[in-house]
Amino acid sequence: MSLRSRRIARIAGAVAAGSLVAALSVTPRVADALTQTKFYSVAATWGSNPALVGVADTATFTLGNEASSTQSFGSSELSFGALPPSSVSVVQSSVPSGWTAQVLKGNTAVVLLTSVNSAAVLPGHSISVQVTVTPTAAGTLTVTSETKQSNNFSGTGNDFIADSTSGMSITVVALSLRFAQQPSSTIGQSLPGASPAYFDPFCSPISVQLYNGASPVAVSGVVVTVDYAGTANPGLYYGTAAVGSTGVSVSTGSSGLATFGTCSSGVGATVVGTGFALKASSSAAASPVTSTSFQVLQTCIGSCTTNNNSGTTGTSSTVNAGDTGGVFQIFTAFGQNISLSCDTAVTKPGTPVDPLFAETQTTSGTVSGTLTLVFPKSVVNSLSNNGTPLMPVCAGASEPFPAQGDPTTGLPFPGSTAFPYQGLLYDCTDSTYLALVASGDFPVQLCVQSRAKLAGGAEKIVVFASDLSDPSFW
Repeated sequence: MSLRSRRIARIAGAVAAGSLVAALSVTPRVADALTQTKFYSVAATWGSNPALVGVADTATFTLGNEASSTQSFGSSELSFGALPPSSVSVVQSSVPSGWTAQVLKGNTAVVLLTSVNSAAVLPGHSISVQVTVTPTAAGTLTVTSETKQSNNFSGTGNDFIADSTSGMSITVVALSLRFAQQPSSTIGQSLPGASPAYFDPFCSPISVQLYNGASPVAVSGVVVTVDYAGTANPGLYYGTAAVGSTGVSVSTGSSGLATFGTCSSGVGATVVGTGFALKASSSAAASPVTSTSFQVLQTCIGSCTTNNNSGTTGTSSTVNAGDTGGVFQIFTAFGQNISLSCDTAVTKPGTPVDPLFAETQTTSGTVSGTLTLVFPKSVVNSLSNNGTPLMPVCAGASEPFPAQGDPTTGLPFPGSTAFPYQGLLYDCTDSTYLALVASGDFPVQLCVQSRAKLAGGAEKIVVFASDLSDPSFW
């Protein structure tokens, strides 16, 4: 039986049923058989499947007047479940000629399509329109439609019946977040009230990646917010502005990565302390994610020297910086109960840190200084190769400096072509080091000035630094 034959039979059945009802009713009701001769189809094609919470997706809706219909249709409505009107917009450039499309005001999103200038859709023809939808919750989003013969979506008895539908429901999933770049375990204190103001952002800059399950999602324009986690408030700054109670927000790039500033103007902290952590959240994610912990160490402003001792490792330090200006910072940090070598850098996320910190900042010109490290015998003996010439010093700075590279491979340290620049230090008298400095390619000079055995088996290492050095770890 052909489609038209089946529809005629269905119409006849409807008429017969109407006659039976009329015979049994006290007040007869005449069936409107003509309504049953108006049929349309509706289909949606989504840009993404599944759709993602908080991520805009543009769907194409196609409304077709069946060839067997006896009338043209002039208006239609698309209803988007519980979505608010703010989550739906019409791509006006896609609206067919002779038609208008608008999102109606109300509690839920409804798109009204109306024809003008005698542009109603004739039997056997169709129209398409694009609608941008931003889902607000995970689950199933179902779009429903109504179509009328009238061109103002009014009146009764002129409804079309949906003969076929497809794609009107889509699964919506919530994303998850992961820190692609965790905060450094140790950071200097930002002092925006100082003169001049001093900011010490995290390097490398903190970044957060979108994920769908175990796979990263490359979606741009998703807003990700970073704030402090828990009750320990490190007094966050973003660039030169204090981070308010709502945190600091940036949008993801084309790879789905949200990067919070740069090394020179990223996220910094003003409150000295330990056990701080960051929280990343997004309306597109099911739940926030917490970073690894970090500590904020005191910053010394002006012509000053600070000396701190560590009771855990027995180390000590001194810093001597010329007050000819510029910025000179230097500090050390040793992991608890770990072997002190570049293979176990203390900035490894999750590693407990026992800090030994000394820092000096001056305001102009070129500066230089030395950091003296004294390791007790117990620490020296924790290394298998602990001869005086073999004690390694691993350094990092905000500018490139001559470095020997990875101690296990002898190759340049991974990431040495981008911040942070880091690697094993040469001796200051090494001919290779001197040649590299003479080449002029390195704005920062870092080298081991001397190593010496002390009484009782301790070891003393003196590190020299000059020209705007900002060592991140040793």
